[in-house]
Amino acid sequence: MAAKPKAPPAFMAKVLQKLAKAGLVESRVGWAGGVWPKPPPREVSLLRVMEALSGPVTLDLCATLKRCPTEERRGFCHLKPGLVRLNLEIRQALASLTLEDLLPEAQGRA
Repeated sequence: MAAKPKAPPAFMAKVLQKLAKAGLVESRVGWAGGVWPKPPPREVSLLRVMEALSGPVTLDLCATLKRCPTEERRGFCHLKPGLVRLNLEIRQALASLTLEDLLPEAQGRA
């Protein structure tokens, strides 16, 4: 008789819950049950997974504010335009990578 599978640790359950809420995984009950990816890996960007787990990906929250604290005090911020550009580039890079790209089989295709 096969051993009953153990429940995942609490932190893992929270991770799976966040991924399920984002529509990235689904759980199945029964003999062949478990947690399975919902969309195919080629349709899921790394950005989508990261944001499902941690919220918006940003280099510095200052760049997401209409007026950062420096702008509030001085009326301008020389750093903000660069941060906004870097945030955009980081998000684009993460959005361009799919889970399929990260699979070991993808190394042979690159």
